[in-house]
Amino acid sequence: MSPDPVKAALSGCSGYENKSRVKKDARHIMKEYPSMKASVANVRFSSGQMSGDVLRLDGTVPINFRGREYHTPVSIIFFKLYPAVPPFICVCPTQDMQIRQGHGMVQSNGVVMFSKIEEFNKKSDIMELMKAMIERFGDSPPLFKRPQGPPAQRHPAGSVDALNAYAGQGGQGQAMPPYPPPPAQGGQGQAMPPYPPPPAQGGQGQAMP
Repeated sequence: MSPDPVKAALSGCSGYENKSRVKKDARHIMKEYPSMKASVANVRFSSGQMSGDVLRLDGTVPINFRGREYHTPVSIIFFKLYPAVPPFICVCPTQDMQIRQGHGMVQSNGVVMFSKIEEFNKKSDIMELMKAMIERFGDSPPLFKRPQGPPAQRHPAGSVDALNAYAGQGGQGQAMPPYPPPPAQGGQGQAMPPYPPPPAQGGQGQAMP
């Protein structure tokens, strides 16, 4: 019998009000999106109420943009009061990706915020949230391919740095590891298409929706 990665990660996390719900929802996400990996993140809030070691999922979710599938890297954190408080979700750009500025539901640091998250409660369905987010990403991708040039400094978006900065703790946390390239299609070694190009400026390049 293979080990349960969610159970293993949660064994190091104390203080959850509803650990069984966290475990169930995390397993559903990992089953639907097989690239997701479970680990432990240490977060800090000034109030201290939700601080400590919490469950974190890292991986990619597929979005369909103009008839092509892209894999968007995300990080999901379940706070100790979950599901009374919503999950924390970030998009995690790799070194060759860039966050689209002015995106309707993704902040400049990668934090995802839209109605399904803002209204999340104990009766909400995490998979409905995920599918709604992916559908919105398909309408307007939050990441695009970084223009060629000198390597950019790694952005903290999608890391525990982003979460701790969001919580007002100065952004001192555990950095996200770099993501591997997208998986091949059909098992034949054919790489996924490159991420959408940046929005057109002055009529140059392919415009984003």
